Amino acid sequence: MINTMKPTTILPLVLLLFVFSVGSNSHSQVAQTCAAGSHLAQFGFTVVNESGDVPADLTKDDLVLKTNNDLTTVTALDRQVGMPIDLAILIDVSVSQDECLAITKPVARALIQEVLKSADNRVALLSFSSRIEIEQPLTNDVTKALAALDAVKIVVPPGYVGGGVVISRVPPRGPSFIGATSLWDTSAEGLEKIYDSARDAKRRRAAILLSDGEDTSSKGKINKSIAGAIDRDVVIYAIGVTGGDSTLDRNALKQVSDQTGGTAAFPKNREELKTALLEISKRLGSQYIVSFCHAGDGPFKIRLDLNNPKLSKSRIAYPREH
Repeated sequence: MINTMKPTTILPLVLLLFVFSVGSNSHSQVAQTCAAGSHLAQFGFTVVNESGDVPADLTKDDLVLKTNNDLTTVTALDRQVGMPIDLAILIDVSVSQDECLAITKPVARALIQEVLKSADNRVALLSFSSRIEIEQPLTNDVTKALAALDAVKIVVPPGYVGGGVVISRVPPRGPSFIGATSLWDTSAEGLEKIYDSARDAKRRRAAILLSDGEDTSSKGKINKSIAGAIDRDVVIYAIGVTGGDSTLDRNALKQVSDQTGGTAAFPKNREELKTALLEISKRLGSQYIVSFCHAGDGPFKIRLDLNNPKLSKSRIAYPREH
């Protein structure tokens, strides 16, 4: 896993990887009319092909859309390139990640530096264990963001001797345990604080989660975090970092990413990390917007597939609920 990599290899590796576009280039969408009893609905998705590139020529005929398991006609497909980005970086600082900060902090540093090369982009930095800390609200000031990152440290409980080991007569459990991991409670709370509930059609919202995915003390469930992200139009990308006690909950990290329209990666070495970060950067830099007519109110399930045989090995990411 990536915590076996030497920290000094990470920063040069990640710098210059990212390909965020500075400008915005989205195709204008023709006004559409839906039949009585239905309304126009939209969601974004990203796709990379077998070569790791974003195909620039998708058409609505390349897609098969189902809503609540019913085949649904795609009325328009538009590509958005280089929209301003609001990126929240969430770093796990629970005791299980004691040996991982030497990896996650350089990754976060490179993300901050690359994203903020464009003055239109903003970055927020959050750390979490049994509670969430807003280290830096959304800013386009790289100096502020990096200073906040430098201050991030592991939350150490009483009796901690290092390596994720706590010596105590009382088992360290429950949401009040300092250094425990309330991943889903804290991530939901953090996204709520960083992003207001209103969706911003002029900016893309995303979060990168650096964690082993283990939750030891949340009162809520993973669905709480997923619902909060969907409500605020936040796509979550997860990078699994194996904890000092060899913990890694791949299923949880994959679930929270898949459901919100992001991806999860579990790199074992620097080349796999390079590939994962490059793919995330391409997905953040370009997305497609699907338009369709939908009847009824309230949330509904989404299933989106590629219908073009030439795209059979492409990897698509989209929110599973709207």
